[in-house]
Amino acid sequence: MSQVCCQAALRLALVALAVAVSARPALTQTIFRRAIVDSTGELHIEWSDGRSALAPRDSGQVAFDQVKVSADHRTLGWVALYTNSGPSYPLPLKLILLRAGGQRTEIGNAFPIWQWGFTKDGRSVVIRQAPVHGDLPTYYEHRDIATGVNCIEEVARRWTLQPFSGSWCQTLYP
Repeated sequence: MSQVCCQAALRLALVALAVAVSARPALTQTIFRRAIVDSTGELHIEWSDGRSALAPRDSGQVAFDQVKVSADHRTLGWVALYTNSGPSYPLPLKLILLRAGGQRTEIGNAFPIWQWGFTKDGRSVVIRQAPVHGDLPTYYEHRDIATGVNCIEEVARRWTLQPFSGSWCQTLYP
């Protein structure tokens, strides 16, 4: 009887080990080590496995700005700057999010993205958008990284650095 119990316990231990190993693929997944914009304006991306590459520019993109890596190092983001016929400086019109697996999400509409940040859980971002000039509303959006879908939106009636409500907006103001 004890030999049967030992065999059953051994089988159970092997099954538990197999489940534990298969449930931890994220530990072996390649993640972002860092990303930096060099003196020539190119964005260099480095992965944990030693690979590196230059981030591609979109058509009309003139620069990279606000480069950030999420706390879990699984997502890299930056604001793409574009020339504009109005102001003499480039405008931050798109937020590009690149996940370690290669998936890319673009977030942008007609308003410049003046500020953005990852949420603590690393699954979404918060952005602050506003027109270039004037006393028009400031928009705060909470967007899903995988889809770019706008989960929550708040509009401040006038330009403001601080949102009027929404604890999720505090991502931008630690």
